[in-house]
Amino acid sequence: MKKVRFIIALFLIFVILFPYTNTVFAVYENELVNTIKQNSEELQNEVLADNTSISEEENKDEAKEEIKVESNKTEKNEIVENVVEDDKTIVNNVEEKNITVATENVTEKNTNTNNEKNNQSKESVNNEKEKIGSKIESAITTYDKKVETTQVETKGIMTLDTITEGKTITTPTTEYLRIAGWAVSDDPNTKIKLYINGACWLQDMKRTYRSDIVSISNQYSGVTKNAGYEENVYVGALPEGRHIVRIDQVDSRGKVVSSFARTLVVHRENFRGTMCIDAPSNNQKIYVPNQKNITVSGWAVSTEPKAKIRIYMDNTLITENANRYSRPDVNSIANQYGGTSVTPKSGFSVSFNVEKLKEGTHKVKVEQVDRSGNVITSQEQKINIKAEYRGIMTLDTITEGKTITTPTTEYLRIAGWAVSDDPNTKIKLYVNGACWLQDMKRTYRSDI
Repeated sequence: MKKVRFIIALFLIFVILFPYTNTVFAVYENELVNTIKQNSEELQNEVLADNTSISEEENKDEAKEEIKVESNKTEKNEIVENVVEDDKTIVNNVEEKNITVATENVTEKNTNTNNEKNNQSKESVNNEKEKIGSKIESAITTYDKKVETTQVETKGIMTLDTITEGKTITTPTTEYLRIAGWAVSDDPNTKIKLYINGACWLQDMKRTYRSDIVSISNQYSGVTKNAGYEENVYVGALPEGRHIVRIDQVDSRGKVVSSFARTLVVHRENFRGTMCIDAPSNNQKIYVPNQKNITVSGWAVSTEPKAKIRIYMDNTLITENANRYSRPDVNSIANQYGGTSVTPKSGFSVSFNVEKLKEGTHKVKVEQVDRSGNVITSQEQKINIKAEYRGIMTLDTITEGKTITTPTTEYLRIAGWAVSDDPNTKIKLYVNGACWLQDMKRTYRSDI
């Protein structure tokens, strides 16, 4: 009987508290739904604010791009509105899910179980918010890529005035080539680049004003103030043959607006010439250390007005700037190679030290070269370096222990002979260690 009464009491308590339980869960669910809506509205406001910031930056673009950018802005607004609409749909789904969860939980008596369900609902809301953010970020990225691909390309035109197709030049007589023309575009910051055989020779050619091109420039917005371009380019080293000269007009983004190419034909001139080494003579003996320096001199003429003289010792370059001077004695030879107007100073001379050369045979080579360093003509001589001199001598007029009586004998004849491999030796006289004569008179001796 007691068990029956206890069960009836529990039933009455449940019946009394049941309505209040529904009320508590309903209030909690309403607050959760309101929170979700508020978060969604804040996210929508952030997206719209970002859209406004992007619109302000886009308004700074060029006038010619405004129409396309405005269209892109409209597309972007539609993308964001679609995302926000998806946001609202997700919120509604969350409300329905939460109501279902609340209904299922009404019959649950364990409070801990209800808290677990509510935490799951909050986690679900956060996950949906992250999905919304990802969709908005993806939509904006897609928009930016679309805007980038719709940028307006620069338009322009150009020409090359100074080089006709197949133009021929003779090098190295022609060392510099004037390259000039004009180029206009609707980008005021274009650069003109010069390429020869595909290699860039000049990154930014000099621009000049061209009054004759103003009307053409006006067809491209009139922003090119200096339509002309020109440079004097060194081409003396180009090898013989055909070469491609190309001019590119490049805009501020590094893209080629227009390009112009011509073929240049180079003919290399082979200069003629002749020369002679006057000193040293071939196989000349150089006595070191008495003779410290040697002088190499001679003459050279050619059809190259800018010829240089290079001098080598044993294939080691001594100089390529030998002293040049007039040699009237070879003018008749110079006339065979263009005359003194081409080679006004045919003579050459240079002196250099040979003390460090080893004893033996050495080679002196002289080259006459053109302005590009090509050898026109050359000549060689050999020299023999001697470390010391060799010689022999005798004294004929005084025998060992010879006696004389003074003052009856006032003068004594001292004579003999001396030879060596030095042509410039001197004979000195000493008496009791004191030098009486520095350079005795030399005489011819047929017997020696």
